[in-house]
Amino acid sequence: MEFQLTIRHGGKSPRYHMATLPATSLAELLEALPRGIPEDVLGDADLVEIRPAVDPDRREYLE
Repeated sequence: MEFQLTIRHGGKSPRYHMATLPATSLAELLEALPRGIPEDVLGDADLVEIRPAVDPDRREYLE
């Protein structure tokens, strides 16, 4: 399974760090964080969102 990680950082000029990370569960992913996230992002991050990653080829669209 893959998860989409989005971290807002940058204070008054917000920027977003995004990554798709493999893990067998959300618990495994949380244990692995923050390895692989740049220090400058972690230093002033104020919001983190984690959700299952969506395979664009498997999305269902309404007509």
